[in-house]
Parts: sequence; structure tokens; C-alpha cells
Amino acid sequence: MLAGSLLLVAVASSRAGLTWEKDNLDLSTEAGENVIRTGYAFTNTGTDSVSIVSIKPSCGCVATNLEKFEYAPGESGKIKVTFDAGMDKGETLDDRTIKVVTSDAPEVPKVLKLRVHIAETVTASPEGLVWQHGKAPTPKEIVVKAGEGVKDIKLNQTAENDNFSVEMKPEVEGQSYRLTITPKNTDARSYAEIDFNVASPSFKRQVNCEIHLQVD
Repeated sequence: MLAGSLLLVAVASSRAGLTWEKDNLDLSTEAGENVIRTGYAFTNTGTDSVSIVSIKPSCGCVATNLEKFEYAPGESGKIKVTFDAGMDKGETLDDRTIKVVTSDAPEVPKVLKLRVHIAETVTASPEGLVWQHGKAPTPKEIVVKAGEGVKDIKLNQTAENDNFSVEMKPEVEGQSYRLTITPKNTDARSYAEIDFNVASPSFKRQVNCEIHLQVD
């Protein structure tokens, strides 16, 4: 019985398909970084050719690319992955998966895991303001701060809004701004997003900050 079991193991091993260098990646972005490019390397360690039938990411924020789909015994390849953090605004941690179906085991997809820690560029506290319909349009405040490790931010309002006035003053030079926001009136229910462009030498891309305002 033991000899038979060892023979089965040896046969299964000889027919083994793709062996992955890593199937679980844990990465971090830098402040203002929008795109991460990585990949999953593999080798066909079996005795038969193996085809990659399909690659299915769990989210549109993950794009994949593969140069070829069939790999002979001993041949290596790599699934290239591009992760776009800009498609998940406000998130600081993203867990994604990529299911890979191969010809040698079509009923058992290989699940590749991707975890991305997204560095905060700026934070708004609170993230939005609400005024009660029909009550006095009193001023309220929001503080926008630079994320950890971010230096010398400059906040610029990119568009005016007819329903709300915004007064913006630096609170800590290069690190935070205090916004005083006042509705023009509260006679009617309304909703608005005030957009700001945030500039910093720390950023690798343009960063925007959205403030949500509501009269309800």
C-alpha cells in the first residue's frame, strides 16, 4: 500500500502544472502614487504543456497582461498586473484577487491575491457638512490636512458654487488648511461637492479633494 501511494504521488508530481513564485503580494503606494505595476511569475514544472485558459480579476481597478497562453515543460512566464488606486477613491486598503484557469485543472482555478496599502494624500475632517433646511445658514468648518510623510501642500479651490461660499486659510503652513463654509441660504434643499486641487512636491500625480455639502 505504501509503495502504491508513493507511486501515485510521484506520478502526480511529474504531471504537476504551473508552479508560482509568489501567489500572494502585499504592496504599498507612495503618497500621490496612482498606479502600481507588479506581476506573478510562474514555471511549468510538469511534463506536459499547460495553457492558461482565462484570467479574471475581481475588480476593474486591476488589469492583466500575458504575452502568451501556452507553456511547455520547463518554460516560465509572468502575468503582468496594473493596479489603479484612482478607481477606489477614499480607500486606504484594497484586497483583490485574480482567478487563473489552466488547462490541466480547469475546475480548480488558481487564486492569486493582491493587497495594496494606499498612502493617504490628504484628509478632510469632517468629510462633509449638513445644514438643516429652513434654519439659519451658520458657518461651519472643515480642516484639510496633509497625509503622513506629505510636505508643503497647497490647496486650491477649482470651482465656485452658487449655493455655498468658502473661506480658506492656512492653519499650519504647508500642512493644513481650515475651510469656513456658509450656505447662501437654507430655503431649499440642496447638495453640492466642492472640489480642490492639492499640490505638493511629494505627489507623483495630481491629487483632488472633494468636500460634500448638503442642506436637508
